[in-house]
Amino acid sequence: MVTRIAIFVALLLAPLASANEDAPPPVTNDSLNGVWEGIVGDWILYRMDIRPHGDSYLVENFSPQKGFQTLYRLVQRDVRSGRVRLRFRKVTGAAFMADEVTLRGDGYAYDRRGELRTTLVQTAGEKGSYPLRLSKGTRTRILAQMSKQAEKLIPR
Repeated sequence: MVTRIAIFVALLLAPLASANEDAPPPVTNDSLNGVWEGIVGDWILYRMDIRPHGDSYLVENFSPQKGFQTLYRLVQRDVRSGRVRLRFRKVTGAAFMADEVTLRGDGYAYDRRGELRTTLVQTAGEKGSYPLRLSKGTRTRILAQMSKQAEKLIPR
C-alpha cells in the first residue's frame, strides 16, 4: 500500500519536477557559421569552417604526416528547422579518400557554442557512412593546451 501511495505521489509531482531550462535553439543558417570540430575513433579529426560569405570547407585529417589530410569545399548548404544537409566536394587530398561527402543531421547552435549530430556519407568515390558529432569551437586546441599543462605538472 505504501508503495502504491509513493508511486501515486511521484506521478502527481512529476510535472512540477520538470526542468525549467529552455532547450538550446536549433541550428539555423546563421548560427551554423563558425568553426566546428569533431573526432571519430581515436585519430580521425574533422574541422569544418562555415563562413557567411565566400567558400566554406571541411578537412578530414587521419594523421599529422603529410598526405593524410583531405580538403573539401562546401557545394550545397541546406538548413531547415534545426536539420542540416551539407555537401562537400574534394579539393585536395589522398586519392583513396572520397571525392564527395555529405553531412546530414540536426543540432543546436548559438554564439560560440553548439553541437551537430550528423551522419557523414561518402557519396562519390569511396562509399560508406558513419556518425560524426561536431562541436562548435576549437575544442582540440583547448585539449592540446590541457595536455601540455598536465605534462608540466608531472615531475621529471
